[in-house]
Amino acid sequence: MSEEGEPKIALTETTKTISTAIHPQFATSEYQLLLTIPRHRPTTTSTKNKQTVPITVHLSTTGPSAALGCFVYSIIDLRDKSQTQQKAQSQIYQTLLNNAEEALVDLTKRLGFLITKKFKVPSYVSISGDGVSIEDFVSLVGDLNKVIDESFD
Repeated sequence: MSEEGEPKIALTETTKTISTAIHPQFATSEYQLLLTIPRHRPTTTSTKNKQTVPITVHLSTTGPSAALGCFVYSIIDLRDKSQTQQKAQSQIYQTLLNNAEEALVDLTKRLGFLITKKFKVPSYVSISGDGVSIEDFVSLVGDLNKVIDESFD
C-alpha cells in the first residue's frame, strides 16, 4: 500500500496487479491484498484474454512478509455440455498447493470456488497470517468482489 493509502497498481499488456489494504465492514482485522487480474473483465466469449489469465489473490493479516499460508488452485470446466447437462452448474476442480490449518484450508478453498464461479476463469488464492474468522470471511468476500469488479479496464 502506498503512503497515502492509495493502492499500488502495475500493468502489463494482459494483466493488472493491485496491492492495497482492505477493511471489511465487520472484520476485526485489516487485510493486505495482492491481486492480479486480467486487464479486461472475463467473459465466455472474450477474445482479449481468451480465458487464459487467472485471477490471483493473496490475503494476509500480517503484511507482505507473511509466510505463504494456504494456497489453492481452482479451475472451472467450461466444455460444451449436452442439453441434459446444461442446466447443471459447471464443475469446479480444486488442488491444494500449500497446506495450512484445516479452518484456513476450508476458507481458502471456498474463496477460490467463489471467484472461479463468478468470473469463470482459473484462480490462485492464498490466505496467510493469524487466520480469518467466519464473521470476517463473509465481509471479506463482499469487499474483495467489489475490489475485483471495480479494477477491470
